[in-house]
Amino acid sequence: MSAAVVIGTSLTPLLFFFLALTYVVYSLTQRWKLRRIIQFMSQIPGPPALPIIGTFYIFLDQLRTMDVTKFLLDVVESFPETSRHWLNFTPYIVTTDREIVAALTSSRDNVTKAKEYESLRLISAGLFSSTGNLWRKTRRIVNPGFRTSVLDSFDENFSHHVQVFLDAVEERVKTGEEFNVFRMVHSFTLDAVIDNMLGVRLDIQKEKTYRLSRCVEKAVDMFFERSFNPLLWPDLVYSLIGKKKIMLEASAEMRRLAEEVLNERIAHRERQRKENPTAETPQYFMELLLNGIESGEVTKQQCVEEIIELFLAGSLTSAITISWMIKGAAMYPHLSEKVYEEVMSVCGNRKITYDDLSKLTYLDMIVKETLRHCTLPVIGREITSELKVNDKMTIPPGINVIVPLFGLHHDPRYWEKPNEFYPEHFSPENEGKRPKGTFLPFSSGPRNCIGNKYAMRAMKCLLANVVLRFTVSTSEPVPKDIIHDLQYKIVFLICPKHGWNVRFHNRVHKSENPSSELTLATPA
Repeated sequence: MSAAVVIGTSLTPLLFFFLALTYVVYSLTQRWKLRRIIQFMSQIPGPPALPIIGTFYIFLDQLRTMDVTKFLLDVVESFPETSRHWLNFTPYIVTTDREIVAALTSSRDNVTKAKEYESLRLISAGLFSSTGNLWRKTRRIVNPGFRTSVLDSFDENFSHHVQVFLDAVEERVKTGEEFNVFRMVHSFTLDAVIDNMLGVRLDIQKEKTYRLSRCVEKAVDMFFERSFNPLLWPDLVYSLIGKKKIMLEASAEMRRLAEEVLNERIAHRERQRKENPTAETPQYFMELLLNGIESGEVTKQQCVEEIIELFLAGSLTSAITISWMIKGAAMYPHLSEKVYEEVMSVCGNRKITYDDLSKLTYLDMIVKETLRHCTLPVIGREITSELKVNDKMTIPPGINVIVPLFGLHHDPRYWEKPNEFYPEHFSPENEGKRPKGTFLPFSSGPRNCIGNKYAMRAMKCLLANVVLRFTVSTSEPVPKDIIHDLQYKIVFLICPKHGWNVRFHNRVHKSENPSSELTLATPA
C-alpha cells in the first residue's frame, strides 16, 4: 500500500471529525444569536426540527410532486391557525390566525417580503418585490395613478381592447375548436395595462405568436417553482443546473420591451413640451414615473423595473382570474346564465358603461368566488421590527411569517362550501356574517395590491361583454370537489395544470338581437 493511500485513509476520519466539529460550533453560535427567537418559537406548536433540513421533511412528498395546493392545505390542517417551522436556522411561522394576519398586514414597519421573494429580483426589482424605503418612495410616487378619477379615463382604451378580444373569439367560434383561452385573455390584459398605464397601444392581441405572454408566464412559473422548492434556493445550485440562465432569458424580452417603451415615452414627452410648453401632465402611471426621473427621485433603471413588474403583476393575475371565470362559465352554465340575465336587466341592448359595472352584483359575486379559489397562494413578510399582536404575543425580528391564503380561503370555519364553486359565499348576507380578514385576494393594509380596483374593473368589463355575445362549453368533466378533483400549478395564482380549455358559441338571445358592439361606453 502506498504512503499516499495510507495518509488519505487516515485523514478521512479526521476530515469528518473536523466537519462535524465545525457544524456543532456553528450550531451553538447560531443558537446563541437566535436565543430570543428560539425561546419564542418554543411556545408555538410544530413538528420536531432535524439538523439542516429543519421541519420541512414533513412536506417532502408534496415538494417532490410539486402538489402545492395539497402542501398549503396540509400545513393548515396539520397545525390549525399557527405553527412554527425551521429550515436550518431560518425560522418560519405559518398562520391563518386572524389576529396575527391583521397585525401583520396593517403594520407599516414590517413591509419587507419574506426571503423566498428574493429570487423574483432576477426578473425585476420593482414595487412588488422591493422593500423598505425604496418601496415606500415608489408607492408614494405612483399611488395617484390608481385613483378612481384616473381609472375613469380608461373607458375608451378598455372599449377598444375588449372589442378586439370579442372579434378574436368570433374567429374561434367559426372553427368550432376547443382551445386554451389563456393566451388570448393574457394578450388582452397586456394590451389594456400597457395602453392604460404606459400610454402605448401595442395591439398585442393581433399578434398570434403570443411571444410576450409566453415570456411573462415562463419567468413567473420558474420563480414560483423555486419559491416552493428549498433545494433550488441556493444560487450556486440554481446556476449549475441551468435554471438561472433560462429565467434570465425569459425575462430578457420583457426588459427589452420595457426599455423601448420608456425611451419612446421620454421622447414623446419632449415632443409634447415643444408643441405645448404649458400643457398639464396627466396623473398616469407612466407620467408619474417620468416626473420622478425629472425630479431625481427615480432612475431610468428603476422605471424599467416598474414597467417589467407591470407586465408581471399588472397583466398576469387578471388574465388568470378571467380565464378561470370563462372556464367557470363552461363548467357551470346555469351560473353564466344568471350573469347574462343580470347584464341584460341592467343594460338591455345598449353598450355597457362603468356605471353599469357597479350594479352587476351577481357578477361581482362570481369574480370574488373565483378569486377565493385562484388566489395568490401565500403572502409572506420578514419581521424587521417587533410585531405586537396582542398583550400576550409579540413576534421578534428575524422571523418569516407566512400566511397560506389558499388554506385561509378554504377554511370550513369561514366558508359554507369551501371546496365548491359557490358564489353565494359573497351574498350581502353571508359577507356580513363572515369575520374580517378571512378573504384577502389582494392582501391588505399598506402593502396591498395597488392595482386592485383597476383589476376588478378589467375583469368585470371583459366577462360582462363575453357573456352577452357568447356561451361557453368544455369537454372536461365538471369537478365535484374543486380542490381534489383538479390538478394545479402556481403561476402567481393557482392555475389548472392543463390549462383553461373551452369552446365558444354564439349566443342565441332571448329577446331581439343586441348591438354587435357591446363594449364599454363612456358614461355621459
